[in-house]
Amino acid sequence: MEWHKSKMDSYNNFLKRPTEGQIINISKNILINRGLNTLRPKRINLEKATVTATRQAVNRGISEIPTALIVEPESDLGQVHKLLNEFDNLTMSSHSISSLLNQIQNNESQCVWSVCGKALHYSAHAHDGFSQSLVNYQPEYQQQFLKELSERQLEKFKEFNQSIPKRANQICVEIKPGKISLLDLMEPTVNYTQKSWETVIQGSKKDQKPQIAPVELGFGIASCLIGREQTTKESRYLKYTFAQLDLQQDAFDLSTSKKIYDLASKWVQDCGLGSIGDLKNIYVSIPSKIISSQFRSQWKSSSNFKLKDDIFEFEDLIWGWHPVLTLMTFFANASLPALFVHTGDFPEVNLVLIEGANA
Repeated sequence: MEWHKSKMDSYNNFLKRPTEGQIINISKNILINRGLNTLRPKRINLEKATVTATRQAVNRGISEIPTALIVEPESDLGQVHKLLNEFDNLTMSSHSISSLLNQIQNNESQCVWSVCGKALHYSAHAHDGFSQSLVNYQPEYQQQFLKELSERQLEKFKEFNQSIPKRANQICVEIKPGKISLLDLMEPTVNYTQKSWETVIQGSKKDQKPQIAPVELGFGIASCLIGREQTTKESRYLKYTFAQLDLQQDAFDLSTSKKIYDLASKWVQDCGLGSIGDLKNIYVSIPSKIISSQFRSQWKSSSNFKLKDDIFEFEDLIWGWHPVLTLMTFFANASLPALFVHTGDFPEVNLVLIEGANA
């Protein structure tokens, strides 16, 4: 793609706070159990769940871990600090993707990265209007995509149960004083969403207005080890770079996905990767099913590299909206090189690029 001076000036105006490439070593064996917030145990003790998940990650390591980075749980932060007094440094992070990435970048020591709680609400105003317009224009477009998500969810759940012993990714939680149980959100989420999506896939009655398939808030518990050095025997040594785009508009429209593609394509080249066509995975974190589908279609038609459907991942649509958990999964599991695109804070768009690094 040739970028003339006017396009280059525009690119520089949209691109905010790009970073230099950094090295991260992250455990592939992440502890994660996620699902819909509506299915969480009503009386779960989040302080104890946070502590348990953090310590469980440490037990999977090969050396002493002095630091913990915890994405702000819906819990008493003072109590979490008190219970995790064995750590030299304990930092709480917000759900902001950009703030979290800055904290990971500034961390110099071996660290446990933990998440416990529900996600924050996304920018609904920026997505819902365009979503409804797309559904009104072509309701079968949403139905086809939901059918694909349904099939993907079943396949991912099957792979999850086969690749890792189920209990290894469950966590002991206190649902009421003195009663301990293993948390399992994934199976209930599969059962619930498969049934609810089927109604949309079958289509509305002729006299009914097509409805947007909602993106439900997620809840989850996850932890993993990160650092500049090897943290486990099975870890990924990555080079990562991140940036923010400010799209300078209030909401998605027909041109937005193409605009993000053009800016991301130029940024990926600036990071030293040949092109978007070299990516093996693209994790799409957009709080709208039909916009996510339109986004993929637009990126495929904009690229000269014949991007395939299956390189695009939609974890936030399959398991419930929780971009921080999706970011952790992206670092731990994405095929390299890979790109993460997050629009939940629109008009701010977060981009993260990861590549393999030579140890």
